[in-house]
Amino acid sequence: VTAPVAPLSTEQSDALVAELKLAGQSITESGQVPALGIAVVTSGKVLMAEGFGTTQVQSGTPVTDQTVFRLASVSKTLTAGLLALLVEDRFLNWTTPVEAYMPGVRFKDPHTAANLTLEQLLSHRTGLPHHTFDLRIEANEEFHALVDAFGTVTPKCQPGDCYAYQNVAFSLAGVVAEAATGDFIDVLMTKRLFLPLGMRTASMGRTALIGSDSWARPHIRRRGRWRAVDPLPTYYRLPAAAGVNASPADLAIWLQALLGAYPEVLDANALAEIGETRIDTPTEIRGSSWRGVRLRQAGYGLGVRVFDYAGHRLIFHAGAVQGYRALMGVLPDNDFGVVVIWNSETSLPSGLFPTILDRRLGLTEK
Repeated sequence: VTAPVAPLSTEQSDALVAELKLAGQSITESGQVPALGIAVVTSGKVLMAEGFGTTQVQSGTPVTDQTVFRLASVSKTLTAGLLALLVEDRFLNWTTPVEAYMPGVRFKDPHTAANLTLEQLLSHRTGLPHHTFDLRIEANEEFHALVDAFGTVTPKCQPGDCYAYQNVAFSLAGVVAEAATGDFIDVLMTKRLFLPLGMRTASMGRTALIGSDSWARPHIRRRGRWRAVDPLPTYYRLPAAAGVNASPADLAIWLQALLGAYPEVLDANALAEIGETRIDTPTEIRGSSWRGVRLRQAGYGLGVRVFDYAGHRLIFHAGAVQGYRALMGVLPDNDFGVVVIWNSETSLPSGLFPTILDRRLGLTEK
């Protein structure tokens, strides 16, 4: 691991923010991205939390730092934070079998329910094949029906022995939290994270997104043009995996929390649990061009990816559902965090994320 680099000077920070404002304007003016949000922080300061473009093509409604976007799988990072709090308060235990909290859950291998733990759920080491039942969620099936169908799935390995990314199975962690506390997960998230952190526009669920004072509509490509569509309910049926909505201002706060700025809410022990690599995921190094250039190692913690980014530890997650994309990461040893989020299916803004990290770390531009 490379030693931390010196913090950005005021002049460097100002130059970075100015550069990103120009980039944000340029990207939204390109016609490829109606709405774009960028947040850049240190634990003690929000360098930038800003929205660009319009919430919907041809609407003229400007995006602000309070405009809410759908986070998709970046939601997993908040679920991990919530469950870490419930473990600290002894509502839950990372190593207790899921069967203890959900006696009715059944798997094809009768030993799975007795051995599968909360820690394994959050690190995608369930033993199930990759993306089990995602296609059925996309076909509009209900979550509870898919939980009942786990007994039909032939496992890939024993729990804990292999990595296979999940959405439906990951959402069992939310059900476990509800069973242990008696509160629904949206209530838990609000009481334990959103309100204590001051994430004023953050919410869970499709109804909450649409009810926001300002929200970015999802866009898909039709006949060569971006067109606004209604947010799909599908992955909202998996609230723990993909149910959170938040604005750039909210996400700046969440980045700071992951950097340890709110120990009264999320303390060092909880952050250490979340960020500990539980299993290596070497295929993630090939996930995109910047990963191939910058990543030396990849793994998964609890609800977060843990990367070696040019010798620096990066806690990361991405999200993608119809009409929304998000990239989020913090460099804990360098006290720096970044979110880039937008409301169309283009990859155009993706390069902003590694570019910002490179600026912070003083790396040669790629």
